[in-house]
Amino acid sequence: MFLLAENGLHDRALQLLDECSPEFVAERGDWVPSNRWWLMGELGRCREAITQIEATPERDAEERACTIAGLMAQDSRLDEAISLLAEHPGDRATTDRAHLLARQNRPLEALAAIPDIAAQREKQEQRWGPRTGWTVDAQNYDGGSSEEDHEGHAEDPPF
Repeated sequence: MFLLAENGLHDRALQLLDECSPEFVAERGDWVPSNRWWLMGELGRCREAITQIEATPERDAEERACTIAGLMAQDSRLDEAISLLAEHPGDRATTDRAHLLARQNRPLEALAAIPDIAAQREKQEQRWGPRTGWTVDAQNYDGGSSEEDHEGHAEDPPF
């Protein structure tokens, strides 16, 4: 499918996806529909793809918004896409919104949309916990990853 799309044969790639067996579609989860919507966008059928996405409320809200916003942007509806993404505080929506703002030659707004480093780190620690064990004893560090490496075992790189 990707080879067909890379060679400009989006209609053939879409046809290939439409011919997938129900078992294949079930095994792949969201892969088939999301690639189908992407191909529809490439073929200029953005509004049709958006209608199909809106008919799938079971999908993650941020994922849906980002996919719809991408299709809106492809359909030259940048302002609508930016407004839609502004309603979703997730990382991907924030990043996608910043990209679209930059595309509209609004770099200050794009930068303002991205959380500062402290906010990003705090969010990461909320999700994964505080960073521990990341410090390295500078006196003993020679690029190895364990005590055994410091003793010259085969894991040491030859340089």
